[in-house]
Amino acid sequence: MRTKLVYVITSSLDDVYWEEGWVSAWSARYHNPEAHIVLVCDKDTLDTAEGSYRAKSLELFDEKITVDFNPEIGNKQRSRWIKTNLREYVKGDFLFIDTDTVITDKLDEIDDWDIDLGMVNDEYRLQSQKDYNVHLYEMAYGQTISLDVPYFNSGVIFAKDTKKVYTFYQRWHKNWRELGNVVDYTDQTPLTRTNMELGNPISKISGIYNSQISFSIKYLHLAKIMHFIHNWWNDEYPVSPFLGKTIYQMIKDRQGMGEDIQNLVINCKSSFDVKSVPLFGDVIPFLSSTTIRFVLLPLFLKKRKLYYRVDKFVHFLCRILYRLHIRL
Repeated sequence: MRTKLVYVITSSLDDVYWEEGWVSAWSARYHNPEAHIVLVCDKDTLDTAEGSYRAKSLELFDEKITVDFNPEIGNKQRSRWIKTNLREYVKGDFLFIDTDTVITDKLDEIDDWDIDLGMVNDEYRLQSQKDYNVHLYEMAYGQTISLDVPYFNSGVIFAKDTKKVYTFYQRWHKNWRELGNVVDYTDQTPLTRTNMELGNPISKISGIYNSQISFSIKYLHLAKIMHFIHNWWNDEYPVSPFLGKTIYQMIKDRQGMGEDIQNLVINCKSSFDVKSVPLFGDVIPFLSSTTIRFVLLPLFLKKRKLYYRVDKFVHFLCRILYRLHIRL
């Protein structure tokens, strides 16, 4: 496999971002033993790893690249700085992979991709999520954009070592730096702007290389890279140990990956403990609406007795309307 696999990690012993990267890099090595895996991090993160139990995972990486930062710059900013400037640090073709991922198959076919820059388009995102992305863009740049503008997820990025890709990264990094903390240092909003400014140079790759399971199971069956984007409710009500912090905290507590955790990683597609039914199209945007997500769902999860009282009252009203032959 010629294409390098690249991880960016900025972490302290107070978080589990290193443990996330540990799991992902281990799974990448398990399925792609011949891969050249690169770690790009700040010097503080590497020093912390080398001086703790995290040193056990350093053997997963064939190459380690460090970037120096002013101590006043936080880890979130460091992470986005490196990520948006990654083409300057890594030589050769690479596939960047976010740490909250698990590799589930061989990836050597990407060596034959005839594209310069590739990402997964979020075509399966719910309407409310698309609206939120547009809102962030308008808040950042004071401009309205169409919902039809291609929105790519930066969790997995295929990047050739070409002038075209260097130009893209240089503009992306510039746009990110100029945006500052307007949208909490996110890299996605300046990514969208960069793609628009340069005439849409990003090629769409299959969702199997960035299966964002929190949003859709569309690519679950054939997924080669599972992207477990963490949502606030997953720590309290874990659907999968990978969707929250459970499995990563286990690694921290045990100071390593045991065979049981390795088996969970290998079988991560079967880790979902949930009762689900297929939903028809019109129900999906309803369930992702602001009223459901930010009013009824929190009420149900955190104030269940109150929720059931409200539900019982609505049920009573519906019975009255039914007897009056009034249909909603």
